[in-house]
Amino acid sequence: MKRKFFSIKLILERLFFLYREHRHDTKVLIYQMGKVGSSSLEAALPDSVHLHTLYGYPPAKKAVDFKRRSFIKSVRRVLYWWLLRQTLKRHKRIKIITLVRDPLQREVSQFFQDIEHWLSFHSLSKKIDTRDEDPELVSKCFEQSYDFEYGRFWYQREIGRFTGIDIKSFEHRAVGCATASHGKFDVIMVRLDKLKENISLLEDFLGIELDVGHSNAGSNKWYECIYNKFRCEYTPPPFIINDIYTNNWVRFMYSPDEWAGMKSKHDSGVSL
Repeated sequence: MKRKFFSIKLILERLFFLYREHRHDTKVLIYQMGKVGSSSLEAALPDSVHLHTLYGYPPAKKAVDFKRRSFIKSVRRVLYWWLLRQTLKRHKRIKIITLVRDPLQREVSQFFQDIEHWLSFHSLSKKIDTRDEDPELVSKCFEQSYDFEYGRFWYQREIGRFTGIDIKSFEHRAVGCATASHGKFDVIMVRLDKLKENISLLEDFLGIELDVGHSNAGSNKWYECIYNKFRCEYTPPPFIINDIYTNNWVRFMYSPDEWAGMKSKHDSGVSL
């Protein structure tokens, strides 16, 4: 009984801290998929709020939830995301920055960021004997168990749902940069490969000057060796290429020639 009371007390304390931290409407939201290269932008905006989800769908949710069964933790997560959404929606004006990146490169980067979760999920869900030595284990895990739906539906599940802004409502301001507004929401979407070219538009959007550097590269991670080997040797099958290069945000943020070029490049087995 005491343990349950302590858990409830801890949940309430964390929820109160969450409300107190986010109740003021002076912060910019950096709200986007995982692994799109936002660490440098976040560093340039120290008072910003960095989010991958407002609806309880983090990048490795499928893998983590497979092993997580706690009812108390599930309730806590539901309350956390609900209160965060309600607190942010009380702001008078909400500015959102969201970056996007070549989808296959993002998927591979995301996979390796959470590779311990995906390998565990793959082994348990497929009932693989971990004593067996399979040189194709990583590529099989990526193709058979990784959650490609996360990136494909991220915009609809997150920003679209939170702001009511459809991807088709954005207006292109320059190559790789688009904006949209609805009610109290102002959103700017920028391609990572065009970030430097669009810094002035981003500064106009925020009303401040920015000094954006570079950080959080895969070469600085513990998985650097296997990550680089995978990028050089792996050729994704057609079903993955066709799936990730035909979703709505890719078609919107890249010209037909650009997304067709990315698709054909990986179709031809060019390294990531």
